[in-house]
Amino acid sequence: MDTRLFAEKYGLKTKRDECGEPIIPGRVGQIYEYGSGRFGALFMLPGDPRPRAWGNFRRKLLAAGFHLLQNGDAEGCLLFHATDAAQARLAIRAIGAKSRRKPSEAQLAVLRRARMAKKPDPRSIRPEPPAPGALQRQISIRTGLRQGSWPAQWQECGKASQRALGLLRWSGEKGRPKVGQVFRD
Repeated sequence: MDTRLFAEKYGLKTKRDECGEPIIPGRVGQIYEYGSGRFGALFMLPGDPRPRAWGNFRRKLLAAGFHLLQNGDAEGCLLFHATDAAQARLAIRAIGAKSRRKPSEAQLAVLRRARMAKKPDPRSIRPEPPAPGALQRQISIRTGLRQGSWPAQWQECGKASQRALGLLRWSGEKGRPKVGQVFRD
């Protein structure tokens, strides 16, 4: 039995390690294929080493019939037989391996319908027309600027001060002002 078959049997996620070998990752270690129908459970806590956690892990698995392969201060490896279901479940639980999600028939049906639904062509989608009041405001603002129908105090204060600073001049084109160009006589 290889890692892929073991993972399928117990519904686990697999990935490849740095060397390209398939492993079953967990929160505190990983399960890997050791050879001849045996698998290894590697215990290595992330972060600071905790020898007591490794000792508890080691004692529990040795009592279940695992074989000690490597024994470090706060990490190590234990071997187990892939055919022994009790050892396999204990190793999976001990390293905190994540299981694959199994969607229900209802979830699969929803996914099938979503895949089959025809998506609209983005070119055929037309924007909704603006509300009547919004369109009238846009027209009045644009025509007000062109025709000089702004309130008198805005016209006097805004244009006079901008002309005095040389920031505004008439473009001659439909009578619209250009802002940001320096006017020099």
